[in-house]
Amino acid sequence: MLLLLIPSCLTDEVHIQGSGLAPDSEIVLLALDAASMSYVPLDSARTGKNGDFSLSADVKEARLGLLRSNGNNLVPLSMVPGDRIRIRQRSGEVHLKGSPETRILLGLNDRYQELRKQHVAEVELKMKQALLGGDEETMRSLQADFESRLHAFYVAYREVIEGLQPGPARYYALQLTDFEKELGFVEQELKTYEEKLPNSQLTLALRRQVIQFRSTMIHHTPPFFEAFDQTGLPVNPDMFLGHFVLIDFWAHWCPPCRAENPKLAGVFAKYIADGFQILSISQDSEEEEWLQAIESDGIGAWQHVLDADGSLSRQFNVFSLPQNFLLNEEGRIIARNLSAVELDSLLSHTLVHP
Repeated sequence: MLLLLIPSCLTDEVHIQGSGLAPDSEIVLLALDAASMSYVPLDSARTGKNGDFSLSADVKEARLGLLRSNGNNLVPLSMVPGDRIRIRQRSGEVHLKGSPETRILLGLNDRYQELRKQHVAEVELKMKQALLGGDEETMRSLQADFESRLHAFYVAYREVIEGLQPGPARYYALQLTDFEKELGFVEQELKTYEEKLPNSQLTLALRRQVIQFRSTMIHHTPPFFEAFDQTGLPVNPDMFLGHFVLIDFWAHWCPPCRAENPKLAGVFAKYIADGFQILSISQDSEEEEWLQAIESDGIGAWQHVLDADGSLSRQFNVFSLPQNFLLNEEGRIIARNLSAVELDSLLSHTLVHP
C-alpha cells in the first residue's frame, strides 16, 4: 500500500493559495515563455467573497512566474515543481510563504536600489542640480566621477547575482543590469545557465536576449517596431531608409539626457538639409511631463515616441539612459552612444555639408 501511495504524492504541480484580495477579482498565473519572450497564462481564477483564490499549474522545471490581479502585476514568482505557495495581501502589501527563492527574488529590486544609492545617487543628484542651474561646466566635471561610480556599482551588483543559484531569481536579477555595459558578464552568465540548466525556459530566454542584444550592435540592423509620434502619426524605422537617423533614448528625469537635448537640436538644424533625421524615444510614464520636456529643451522639430511601458527599450536592450544608435541610409547601426559633439564630427565627415 505504501509503495502504491508514493507515486501519487510526487507531482510537478505548483499550488498557489491566496487571500486578502478584492472580492470577485480575476487572478491569473503566468510563466515566462522563451519562444514568445512574454508571460503566458497557466491558470486563472476569481477571488471569493473573502478575496481568497486557488491556482495550480504543471511545472516540469523551475520557471519565472507572475501573478496578476485584474490585469495588474501583483507579484513575480520563482516556481519550482512541487511548490506550495501561500500569498496574503494586507494593507496593500503582499506577504508570501512556501517559496524561499521567491522571497529572495522579491528582495532584489530593493538590493539593486540600495547599491545605486550607495554608489551613484549622490553624483546623480549633483548632476541634476547642475542641469537645473544651467551649469554645463559642472556637468562635464561630474561625468567622469559618475562613470567611475557607475562601474563600482556594476561590480557590486555582479556579486549579488553570482551569489544566487542558477534559476528564476538569478535570471530576474540579470534583467536589472545593463546588457551594454555588462555584456561580457551576461554572456558568462549564459554559459553558466547552459551548463547548469540546459534547454530550460530560463536558458533559452537568456540566449534569445543575448542574441537580440547583439542585433543592436555595430553593423547590425536594429529591431523593427511600429509606434505613433507626439502628433499621432505612425512611425517605424523603415521610414528613415535612405537617410542617416539617430534613434535616441531619453527621459525628462535623466539629467545627462536633458543636457544633451539642446546640443542635439543644434546638430539636427545643421544637417537636416543633408537628410539627417532624429527619432527620440522617451521612457517617461507621464505624457504631460514628456511633452513639457520636449518644448522646454527645444527638440520638437523631429519625431518623438513615448515608450511608457518600456517595450521599445526592451527591444533595443536599453537599460540605462541616455543611449542612442546612429543608422546609415541602409538602416544599419554604424555608431552607438554618441555625444552631440561626437555626432557632429561624424556627420561632418559623412554627409555632404558646405
